[in-house]
Amino acid sequence: MKVSSLYISAFLLFGAVALSASAQNVALDATYIVDGNSEKNKEVYRSYVTLESLGMNQNVVMATNGADLILTFIRANKTGGEASSFSDLTLYGTNSAILAKNRSSIFLEKCTINVHAPLATGVSSFGPGTVIRVKEGLVNTSRDRSAGAQSLGEGRLEIENATVTTAGNQSPAVVSRISGSLTSALNLRGGTMGIGSPIFSSSGEIEALKCRMESGGSQIASVEGAGKIKISESELASLNYIGFLIYTPDERTDKEKGLLDISDSRIRVKQGPLFYVSNTYAEIYLTANSVSLGSNDLLVASGNDWGVQGSNGGHVTLHASKQKLSGNVLVDSISSVFLKLEKGSSLSGTINNSGNMSAEVRLYIAKGASWTSGDSSWLTSIEFEESVEKGIKSIRSKKDIYYDADDSANLALGGREYKLGGGGIIRPIR
Repeated sequence: MKVSSLYISAFLLFGAVALSASAQNVALDATYIVDGNSEKNKEVYRSYVTLESLGMNQNVVMATNGADLILTFIRANKTGGEASSFSDLTLYGTNSAILAKNRSSIFLEKCTINVHAPLATGVSSFGPGTVIRVKEGLVNTSRDRSAGAQSLGEGRLEIENATVTTAGNQSPAVVSRISGSLTSALNLRGGTMGIGSPIFSSSGEIEALKCRMESGGSQIASVEGAGKIKISESELASLNYIGFLIYTPDERTDKEKGLLDISDSRIRVKQGPLFYVSNTYAEIYLTANSVSLGSNDLLVASGNDWGVQGSNGGHVTLHASKQKLSGNVLVDSISSVFLKLEKGSSLSGTINNSGNMSAEVRLYIAKGASWTSGDSSWLTSIEFEESVEKGIKSIRSKKDIYYDADDSANLALGGREYKLGGGGIIRPIR
């Protein structure tokens, strides 16, 4: 399966761009500005007021230069005017309804943020030492390229007990851009409707706990480059697309790994694989989740339109603990997969049914884990925590399974054949 890059949010393309030394001094405008350089504006409270912006490149509310702003029961409406530059929007927070920068802080409680302009964002926390905290309330965007809430440039965003919704294309709900940025999401509701609009999008770091959200036209989450996403105790769904995308949009210059960690959650994916990995290196950790798939594919690792053709494969290690999984694992010749089934885990599905050993595909089965293959599988190596005699009993297949007899990881298998429950045979290939 090849995932079209047209469906992937162009929002992500600027996630790994380095900020210049003068980034904190980018000139930004706002309807309401609180400047910490003014002594009377060190700490400001505003309540029960409606603020609005119609201008291009104009924020509704901005706190800067170490200001502390507390907003309760306000309405911030970005009703017109788009950002003149997409990079300004995604790198600096230009044209956001709410923006904090230059080591400032904003606390919002029971506020309503509405964005009805394209190339605009609901909430943006930009730069080192900058913090925005959102408690309860609503963040809603309705146009294309309009994210809900984001941390960027090493800023920090904490959002809890709130609803975040986006309707446009390329409009993720919760975002962290660039290494060092952190977005924490607790007990969020809502979701996204547009194409290229994942619920979570990270080239920085996102932590999501007890969130219940749906994506109507995109994946649940995207991890770009060395981005990280950790999801716990949540209920997430992709209604018309794949589950999770881990990728790099341009040529790789390093082997930094993207990280996706999901635990104690309910995941529903109605189309496509649960995971798609391309042009990157990735680690996936799954622990005690309930997973529902509408397709027969669990994981796809392959090249795509990103990077340099021929060297843009997906390289992923999947760790499963106390995890029941079903679906096939597909790997092309320029990609690699290492499956680690830890205690209490099971996989029902074919692993690399390509009919050859061109891809590097490795499997580790711990004591108390199992694998049932639905068709012939071709693996570089098969390793067990227990002895080979005991480990073989954890595999069932009606069809034969092949392994590379010359690979050093298969030393314990001794180049022999082994009968499997179900009638298949593990056979060496030399």
